[in-house]
Amino acid sequence: MEEKTAAWRNKLRKGHAIGFSCHESFDTGVACDACAVDVSIEDKRPKIRRVTVAVDPGLAVKPLTIESQFQAGVAFGVSKLMAKGAITLKDGYVEQSNFDTYTPPYIIDAPVAVAVHIVPSTEKPSGCGEPPVPVISPAVVNAVSRLTGKRCRSLPLVTV
Repeated sequence: MEEKTAAWRNKLRKGHAIGFSCHESFDTGVACDACAVDVSIEDKRPKIRRVTVAVDPGLAVKPLTIESQFQAGVAFGVSKLMAKGAITLKDGYVEQSNFDTYTPPYIIDAPVAVAVHIVPSTEKPSGCGEPPVPVISPAVVNAVSRLTGKRCRSLPLVTV
């Protein structure tokens, strides 16, 4: 079972870097360590090894549902990060007209492990659908920047 904390951040192997990000929406605070990711570069693409997400959804009425929602939301967020799976614009128009011109992301782009830590709270419950999606990209981009020394200023990441 994947550990629920980002204690692994102190044991990164050579060629790996950690990236952090945080986000708040729908009265839900989200963070990758408030979001921590372990990323390496393989074939000029980021490989997301581990993700630790901390979430404060207020009172967690159904913790397993929240955990599942955040694991899926992180995976969906990766689809906007990687070249395969991103919806792109040209001259202000979406380039993909339908599923026949859209290439979904590859399973190899998905994080190997996603651990979700729900902050104990007695506050009123808040939204958990969209909050995990926007937190993964900045965490990965921050890790890639640490690995390459270059800042990525646009998505999707084509090559790094």
